[in-house]
Formats: sequence, structure tokens, C-alpha cells
Amino acid sequence: MISWSTGAKPIGIEYNQNANPFVISGSPVVQPGEASSTFTYTIIPIDSSGCEGLPQSGSIIVDAHHQLSQVI
Repeated sequence: MISWSTGAKPIGIEYNQNANPFVISGSPVVQPGEASSTFTYTIIPIDSSGCEGLPQSGSIIVDAHHQLSQVI
């Protein structure tokens, strides 16, 4: 099971919760007006008997493709 700090899966991120090994991939999108975006997740492994393992957390940091400039 995977959960995201934003509540919903970020745009551009893909995964299959039933895959072995579990892989997060894709091209996440930087939030508008931001130089970078951090997407924090928690994964809880669940075995074939339905027992949960220890949660593991991590972050995906995405930088904008271009420099941002302030418009006045």
C-alpha cells in the first residue's frame, strides 16, 4: 500500500501496487510557479496473509526544467 502526503497520487507518477519488485516511475510535474516540488510517500508492505510490515517513507524531488523569473 502506498500513500502520498498530498493525499492523491501526483500527476505524472505511475506504479503498480501488485508488482514485485514495486517500482515508482514516470515524469512528475513541478507545481506551477515553483522551482521544485517534493512528493513524499509512505509504503506499507502487505504479505500474502494480509499482515503489514514496517512502513518505509521517502521523497521524490523534481526540479523545474527552466529558471523561474519574477514578473512585476
